[in-house]
Amino acid sequence: MTSVGDLDADGRTDIVARTKTGDLYRHSGTGEAIRPLGKPVEIGWGYNIYNLL
Repeated sequence: MTSVGDLDADGRTDIVARTKTGDLYRHSGTGEAIRPLGKPVEIGWGYNIYNLL
């Protein structure tokens, strides 16, 4: 999991996470303390070849 800035241009910081199978997901920041991240959205696959992401 890593913070990448504002990927969806809503003014809030977003998170990108990779699963063990190599799927890449964006978790949009909501700006709410009780629920800081929105539902994950798949943005890529095949990233299991990378060790640092």
